Amino acid sequence: MSVPVPPLVVRRVLRDPLWPVLLGALALLLGLLALPLLVLEPWRRRNRALRLVRLAVAGIAADLGILLGCWWLWLRHPPWRRDPVAWREQHTALLDRRLTTVLQVAERTVGLQLRTDIPPVVARTPHPLLVLSRHIGSGDSLLVAYLVAHTFGRTPRVMLKRFLLWDAAADLLLNRLGSYFLPPRRVNVAERDRRLEAFARSLDAHDALILFPEGGNWSPRRHAASIEWAEQNGNPALQEWIRDHPRVLVPRAKGTQQMLEDSPDLVPVIIAHHGLDRTGSLGQIWRAVPLAHPVDVVVRVVDRPRSSDLEVVDLWLREHWSQIDRWAGELAAAVGEQPPPPSRLD
Repeated sequence: MSVPVPPLVVRRVLRDPLWPVLLGALALLLGLLALPLLVLEPWRRRNRALRLVRLAVAGIAADLGILLGCWWLWLRHPPWRRDPVAWREQHTALLDRRLTTVLQVAERTVGLQLRTDIPPVVARTPHPLLVLSRHIGSGDSLLVAYLVAHTFGRTPRVMLKRFLLWDAAADLLLNRLGSYFLPPRRVNVAERDRRLEAFARSLDAHDALILFPEGGNWSPRRHAASIEWAEQNGNPALQEWIRDHPRVLVPRAKGTQQMLEDSPDLVPVIIAHHGLDRTGSLGQIWRAVPLAHPVDVVVRVVDRPRSSDLEVVDLWLREHWSQIDRWAGELAAAVGEQPPPPSRLD
């Protein structure tokens, strides 16, 4: 059961002013933790703990920087003389700067190396983008947001789970950028559809809507659970598809279909990445640091499905996810990475 998100007035009046204090306390705790590591870790070859503490502090600093930046932009652009274009551009630039800093720290501390294959047509497309990304490993959602803001030159518009509103920086920044937080369960289906349609129709040529069709980060357990679900629901074809694609989860078509239907100008863009596969849990992160191989990112503009019918979009997504699974397998084999363990539930 998810924890209810406080009302907007409570978040703005009580939570937001306390957020810097909470972040400062957390950074202080991490700093105190780092003191003994400064003595012990230099004698250890990989210095894992110290690297991760430094990266965590950078993440806290980015979160605080976004919150303070949002406050400063409100003072510079009060509602009675606000230019909507400048308002959007400066918030996008704020996100870009903070994510760029975090990635630079990740390069120095955990050995992150980005290798990207992004055709120029992505930035030149004169329509809103529908960015559909593989979802695996820690931080891949931030990586996609960075690519959208920094490389594509677009405003990231994201569909997010409601619990992320607990983070004051995400709450302020992403709401100002026009992201869509899923409504509470008490909201009826008709109202949900109306809100989604309004969200889709609000997209313009400066925007990129980010979706992760798999619905959650890939893990062996989730992969096994999806096989079991297909078996229990009497769908042997889907069960076979999942078994034949061990590096991805089956993409869910409903959100993609609704966006394509409600926004005829959307241009689909597929993002596949490899290199964060073994960073899905704290234990995996610990074993992976410092990263031994680069993180490869491939971006492709693809044709829209031939119609916005749900079944057509479902097959269209599976075709592209089959390509991602094959590409990720080829890259893994090239660096000598072992295939994922057999999917099973404990």
